[in-house]
Amino acid sequence: MPPKKSGKQNKKLTIQQERVKADREATQKAIQDKNDHTLLDNEIAEREKVAAAERQEFENKIALTRQIQENFLPRFQKMPKVELHAHLSGSISRKTIEFLMNSDLKRAKQILSKYHLNEPKDMDRVFDTFGIIHEILEKPEALRVATLEMVRDFVKDGCVYLEIRTGPKNTPFMTKETYLKVVVDAVKEAQLEHPQIKVFLVISFDRSLVYEEANELLHLIGKFQLETNVIVGVELGGNPKLSGIHLLSIFQLARRFHGLGVTLHLAELESQTDDVLDYLMMLPDRVGHGTFLHTNPKFVEMMSFYKIPLGEFICSENQNKVFILEICLSSNVYSKTVPSIHDSHFKYWKTKGVPLSICTDDKGVIPGATLTEEYYKAAVAFSLTTADLIQINIDALRSSFAYKYNVTDLRDTWRKIHHNTLE
Repeated sequence: MPPKKSGKQNKKLTIQQERVKADREATQKAIQDKNDHTLLDNEIAEREKVAAAERQEFENKIALTRQIQENFLPRFQKMPKVELHAHLSGSISRKTIEFLMNSDLKRAKQILSKYHLNEPKDMDRVFDTFGIIHEILEKPEALRVATLEMVRDFVKDGCVYLEIRTGPKNTPFMTKETYLKVVVDAVKEAQLEHPQIKVFLVISFDRSLVYEEANELLHLIGKFQLETNVIVGVELGGNPKLSGIHLLSIFQLARRFHGLGVTLHLAELESQTDDVLDYLMMLPDRVGHGTFLHTNPKFVEMMSFYKIPLGEFICSENQNKVFILEICLSSNVYSKTVPSIHDSHFKYWKTKGVPLSICTDDKGVIPGATLTEEYYKAAVAFSLTTADLIQINIDALRSSFAYKYNVTDLRDTWRKIHHNTLE
């Protein structure tokens, strides 16, 4: 029988075992730390590699963009183009906004302190960005300058026919009537200054208007129609989350008794299409956006039924019953209603043979959305030829309110589009 160990020996043995265990754990930890450091170093190296690749990809895109701008965009800029859907407040260039704000710095600082302009996360934020612009345009002279500069920008961009959309507003400095007079006079001034472009007004009726307000606005439009032919149409616009069904009869009156063209923002949101069928049943001249029309079989049937072959367009008694879609590619992406331009409803309706118009919507707010850039994007995304783009312009001019309601002589505009020249 082995001799019994004393308490001191047991304690010594325990200490030795703990030391061995501690050494073993320390060794294992050192190995683990080394492995972790190796993994971390590898991960950092991989991240740096990915970052370098992303930087290179970005630089390549920049280089490609420059190449496109130098080689391709000028071709599209020289193409005569028709713009049917351009909002005044959203189409003012940054340069014009800076000029207007610098002319009244004290007020500019007060306006800027209210807003934080970042890229919107959804359509609600898009509408928020217009607050600052509306305040900048509260004074008559600012409104006049903005209108003139907007026309000049479109002339430089190769636009030969332009319909400007705006909704008269009461501001601290002018009434709705004064607002309308300022814009009408500015358009007349622009017509004289730029005879190479045909410019007209489409008056916006916001969905938030009550019927009485809308009726007053229509009466006001009638007064200006007695003096000038600048106003050629009316539109339903505003927050697409709101129904505009209560204004339906206003647009019927505008067409029947005022001889105005009717264009309607419809189906901008998949969640709000309650008023779409009623408005389609009134057979509007044009539909703005129509982003989610193709998701409803009834809407598709309506859009497809009232589609006349282009050869029959001019002589048809039902020429006002042709639906044309005003599609704003970049705007739909910017407002997050479609993921990308490739996902646009453009291709669906083109396949259906429904006439389409390429529009900017709000080129001053939306990056890279000039009319030239929109035509280029459409050509690339949907493999459009020059002949396709010319046809789109022909369809757009045929659906313009100045043409459909015989407001002015468009023979020279037709010539430019058919021959694809600005001369």
